[in-house]
Amino acid sequence: MAKKVDRESMAAGFRKIEDSPGTYMKLVLKKWGKAMEGLLDGMDATSPQVEILTAVANLSQDGNPVTQRDVGEYTHRDKNTVSGILKTLEKRGYITRSTREGNMRAKYLVLTEKGLRLVEKALDEALLIDERFFPDDDETRELKKLLKRYL
Repeated sequence: MAKKVDRESMAAGFRKIEDSPGTYMKLVLKKWGKAMEGLLDGMDATSPQVEILTAVANLSQDGNPVTQRDVGEYTHRDKNTVSGILKTLEKRGYITRSTREGNMRAKYLVLTEKGLRLVEKALDEALLIDERFFPDDDETRELKKLLKRYL
């Protein structure tokens, strides 16, 4: 039989689920995520796919080779998820994956022109959504400051 939770002794002092900041964070994230998903409707890519493509683009800027492992670390995603998404992106012509002599296990990633166009279009749209979703610069700075404390 499940033990009843003694709400009086809870450290955070939340008596109802709606008192928890996590509840509001989840609801805001869901609303923001829905707006972001809407921008991808005509783009032939999911939000995680665009996130991975954007990671490849950002990591490639310095000219160093980018590996699947680099992308996983950058996006905080596990290697199996990253690998699956990259296989799909390769099939659709957004990236190329190759190995290098001396290291046949590491997959090196290059964004194709098609992939770069998708990233640029998605980023432009995402920035517009962010500007509409978070219109007040002072509040946005404060929100980022608060959220970073929890990372």
